Amino acid sequence: MIRALPAHGLLLLVALVACKDGGGPGGADDAPICGHALEIVPWKDSWLPKATDVNVETDHIPLSVVDIDEGRGGTAYAALLGGFYNLRVQRPIDCIDDDGEPCMPFGYLYDPVSGLYEDDESIHRQVVAALAQIRLYALFGRPEFRVSAADAITLLAAHVNWRDDGRARLLDMGATALMAATVGEWQRTTGDLRWAELLDGLGLSMLLAVDEDGRLNEGSALVFAQSHHALLRLYAATGDPAYRDALMRLAGYAHANLDQTGEGEIWEFPYIYGLWANEPLVELHRESGEDWLVELVFAVGDDLMTRQYGASHPSVVTDQCDWRGGFTPSSGSGPPNWNSTIKLEAMVDAWRMADRVGDAAREQLYRQSAESGLAWMAFDQYRLPDVAGHAEAGFAVGGYPLFEDDPDIRIDIPGHGSIAVAKGAAWLTQEVDATAFTLP
Repeated sequence: MIRALPAHGLLLLVALVACKDGGGPGGADDAPICGHALEIVPWKDSWLPKATDVNVETDHIPLSVVDIDEGRGGTAYAALLGGFYNLRVQRPIDCIDDDGEPCMPFGYLYDPVSGLYEDDESIHRQVVAALAQIRLYALFGRPEFRVSAADAITLLAAHVNWRDDGRARLLDMGATALMAATVGEWQRTTGDLRWAELLDGLGLSMLLAVDEDGRLNEGSALVFAQSHHALLRLYAATGDPAYRDALMRLAGYAHANLDQTGEGEIWEFPYIYGLWANEPLVELHRESGEDWLVELVFAVGDDLMTRQYGASHPSVVTDQCDWRGGFTPSSGSGPPNWNSTIKLEAMVDAWRMADRVGDAAREQLYRQSAESGLAWMAFDQYRLPDVAGHAEAGFAVGGYPLFEDDPDIRIDIPGHGSIAVAKGAAWLTQEVDATAFTLP
């Protein structure tokens, strides 16, 4: 049975609240808007010229891309700028690191004030950036993003380890799941089979990690969530029902253990589960129509309603206008930060489910949450007016700062941000044709 909407959710009727002088609610007709207004601007590809003479079969990073911030609004444009930031920090395909190994594909942490990089080289976050590039290619069809994704996958594939039983692994189960999702989305979107053998090896690793009861036999609660996304992309790319069956078992285990809310358990942070599982659950529901899948997505969406500034729950009511629409940080208080990107993505997918099943109350509430989240993301994203004092003029455009008081850009954040905002542009505001972006 699908749970009723929490009582606090019924209070949220608007995403933006009028207030005076950036303070509490005000009733005057001429009061300024407290929060951020969402701009919905239908995308026109002619607004930003493609790279000149890009050959997706032979060209590599760096490209002579045209990526000037023309000051346009809209979520589609914001998603595109995030992808261009990733292009700017991407390394060439023949890059070799200090240990004589192929480089990670992207610069890891960029300080726009000093212009310096810090290379922690977390491979998991590198793969997120690669996944973002291929998803942006699916949405926009721009050759720059296809070349970017191909070069990133090439460098990442050099770090794959093969086992005697045919399994392909990238560092650990989490990285393997993310790589499977990325290569699967590459194959689905482009039809290019150059990594088909790799995809099969990654897929075998995923299948062997899922027990018959749906328990993941290796990895954390985060990896459990990421495995949903991997299996969805594997199924979409190959049509092999074994991937769908394993995904259903994972989801079934999550449903049977909704009470696992302790430290390190599946539902300790529902938004982490929803980040990686909500979209697969929506797609499974499109195929099966089973109500228990809806329950899982709504468990995430209802929890997120308690984690957004300016929303209905008393713990997140704020008189800080710039915070409204952003989500509370992991600590539960203080200014919104980078992890609003992952919470927003989970909420957009929750809205899709509410819209799909005709839950009118949640559809309205989730839509308002997602729209105000998109508006906050547009406020938080580096644009030309924000980068005047930076070391390299315009270089940070499209990125997102880690924290309000920390301007650094970590490579996975434009990745997560681009995917979240692209989902908003494709499905919520419908600013761009989502045919290739959406699974058939």
